[in-house]
Amino acid sequence: MLDGAVETGSWVPLGVAHSMHGFINLLKPNYETIAEYVDISPTYNPLDGFTTVADVRGPSAYINLVGASPEIKNCSFFIQGDRLIDHSGAVHEADFNAYFSAVFKNGFSINALGPSMSELRSYNGNYYSGYPSYRNGVTVPFNLMGFPIGYGDGTSAPIDVSGNWGSFGGKWLHLYTAQTSRSLGSRYTIGLEYDGSTERTLRGGALDSQWLRRFSIGSNLGQSTNLTLTLRSISGRGGFSTEPGVNFALAFHERMSSGDLYINYGSPSAFATLDRMAIKYVVRVGGEAGT
Repeated sequence: MLDGAVETGSWVPLGVAHSMHGFINLLKPNYETIAEYVDISPTYNPLDGFTTVADVRGPSAYINLVGASPEIKNCSFFIQGDRLIDHSGAVHEADFNAYFSAVFKNGFSINALGPSMSELRSYNGNYYSGYPSYRNGVTVPFNLMGFPIGYGDGTSAPIDVSGNWGSFGGKWLHLYTAQTSRSLGSRYTIGLEYDGSTERTLRGGALDSQWLRRFSIGSNLGQSTNLTLTLRSISGRGGFSTEPGVNFALAFHERMSSGDLYINYGSPSAFATLDRMAIKYVVRVGGEAGT
């Protein structure tokens, strides 16, 4: 398959820019493989689209093997890699990923165990494109090893834990996650989550950390009515959340014959509790929900 896009206009530095992509796919019952080639010109930046990086050309490929055994319900092994250079001849982006996933008959599972390694080059702090000067080139590595384990996934009481470690954003990073949910009788469901990150700068060794704790409880008040309350606490600044804080949120949903009523207090994604309430009623016309 081959596809491409061309951008022209007075706003394009050279008057014309392009993005070309072609691949060959081989699909079999126990494996799939793709070989592809990409070519994006240095000034390609469409007004009505989104491109993560420009000024790259080169090959990429992946293969995914699947299978099973007497002790394993299903398993897969995925390998992917690419090496993309820019018009200065330097490697602009390179990636390698290898993951193993398996679901065992005893209830345990492994979800994408393996390394994820990449590097991205910037010029004068610009990762998108260094054209036309290609000055002050800096290559930043992003390398993480993931070790995720689950038990009871797909049941009413799953448990999932994971650990990730490696260099990321100029720091040595450790990420930890643990979450589970439980049914309490036929009406209530609780969810618990505890996540943490520790990071140490590669230069100087300064240590920082951030920890997240989340508790949620949901209740089926009736066949068509449910209520969910969520309490989340974030402490520390050494992580991906820019602000620590405590946040409470409430969501109510009732399905009626003519539509759906939603009442929400706060926001589950806010840094702190928002003193805000939103009420919405969605009217269904000519069919059930989703039609």
